[in-house]
Amino acid sequence: MRLRRLSAALVILAVLLALPAGAAKPIAHREVLPNGIVLLVAERPAVPIIVVRTFAHAGAVLDPPDRAGLANLTGAVLTRGTAKHTAPELDSAIEFVGGSLSAGAGRDGLGVSLAVLKKDLGLGLDLLAEVLLTPTFPPEEVKRKAAQIQAAIKRSEEDPGTVANRALARLVFPNHPYGRPVEGTIESVGKLTRDDVARFHGANVRPDTTIITVVGAITVDDARREVLARFGGWKAPAEPP
Repeated sequence: MRLRRLSAALVILAVLLALPAGAAKPIAHREVLPNGIVLLVAERPAVPIIVVRTFAHAGAVLDPPDRAGLANLTGAVLTRGTAKHTAPELDSAIEFVGGSLSAGAGRDGLGVSLAVLKKDLGLGLDLLAEVLLTPTFPPEEVKRKAAQIQAAIKRSEEDPGTVANRALARLVFPNHPYGRPVEGTIESVGKLTRDDVARFHGANVRPDTTIITVVGAITVDDARREVLARFGGWKAPAEPP
């Protein structure tokens, strides 16, 4: 998977390099779909690869104070199983077509990234939709990823630069989520459960706070049709009374 993700990164770079030399910024179509999704489409007919990225306002800023690292863990396990496919099946399906499918969360958002050949867009979007909408968060995968994150945090505590940056963030944002590390702490990550992850996803990954960007050899009309076919029925959770 790592080699595939590297290939996808190179593809994205190639897309950017394919822009006209004098272009101040990419020309993209923007529209809001009926369920609130913001769709951005940049037509690049000369590029055989199609890159799709989703961004939901579900980042670490929404972590509960005693659950720092929850968004990060949620993003880390999105691709580790869905209602239709296990993690190995997802990996095998996307690698069979030479594509890339990954997910993760940052300070402000959570996203899924897809890169496939044009002929494989249907399969790729099907898998992306599964990952974003119907992840199962297998308990063993949540536990394994949490342990990996804790190990990474422990290693980072030996880096003076990282320690200094975290101390500065706490000083500048003492009572704000920006003052907490995106990955959380060893202690906070140790508290996280599969139910925490599922609740966070269910409450915060919603169409009316999601942006879907499509770049490559595809028209606006085709991109809209493909996105609506997978995400048109996605509804925001009902607001509590």
